[in-house]
Amino acid sequence: MPNSETLPYEERVSRIMFLREHRRNLLQAYCKDDVTMKEKDKLRLEIARVQKALKKLDPDGMFPP
Repeated sequence: MPNSETLPYEERVSRIMFLREHRRNLLQAYCKDDVTMKEKDKLRLEIARVQKALKKLDPDGMFPP
């Protein structure tokens, strides 16, 4: 994956918005009552991966302006 400085603005915005939406969906799935502990563990790992990717693309959490 190219680093965030080499991505065009539109691509960076698209990736950040996708990751934020994906994280929101993962958190909603995690909070459901019928989720097993095994599923919660998998969701927790995926949420951590998404958080790491977002931190790399948007270190200050303020993009896009």
